[in-house]
Amino acid sequence: MSHLIQTVALTIIFTITITITTTVAAFADTPQTIIKSAIDRVLLSLNDESLKSPGKAKERRAKIRAIFDERFDVEEMSKRALSVNWEKRTDAEKKEFVPLFGNLIVNTYIGRIEKYSGEAINYAGEQVDGNYAEVKTEVNAKDGGKIPINYYMLNKNNEWKVYDVSIEGVRLVNNYRSQFASIINTKSYEELVKLLKEKKSAPDER
Repeated sequence: MSHLIQTVALTIIFTITITITTTVAAFADTPQTIIKSAIDRVLLSLNDESLKSPGKAKERRAKIRAIFDERFDVEEMSKRALSVNWEKRTDAEKKEFVPLFGNLIVNTYIGRIEKYSGEAINYAGEQVDGNYAEVKTEVNAKDGGKIPINYYMLNKNNEWKVYDVSIEGVRLVNNYRSQFASIINTKSYEELVKLLKEKKSAPDER
């Protein structure tokens, strides 16, 4: 009987240990640690000597795109960027729009990301409110100034992902929302999609 009790006790202890370990691991993935990990991975790709030659640009950008796809909720960003026009779209149109918008974001910023030259990145903390969070960072510019870049995150299915970014106070999704609304109102949704397709494979090198 004592052997049975001992076995049950050990099973309970083992189960509790596993639960605590899992819980701690889950809480370790805070919004700020997730952002820092993603940025560190991007910097590793940028600093990888084997990927610095012009012939390796496609491979380097593919690695950065994979990190973007993993940590950014492009569907949520698309929904917010289209605003009231999102609900007017069919399921097929939504499915088409999401990757096009993802391509636009990556192609717009990847050229600038690749110009990174060792500037220090400071992590100024996070603010969590339920399923929403804001992670504040600052990039120390070469001229001595500081560039604030904040990441806005949403927790879906126990996973934190970015749904908006602000650079020096300008929200990325809000900026696109204004542009998209203008195109749709003055022309059409179809014209917006046409423009996004034209930009699909044209990274902005500025």
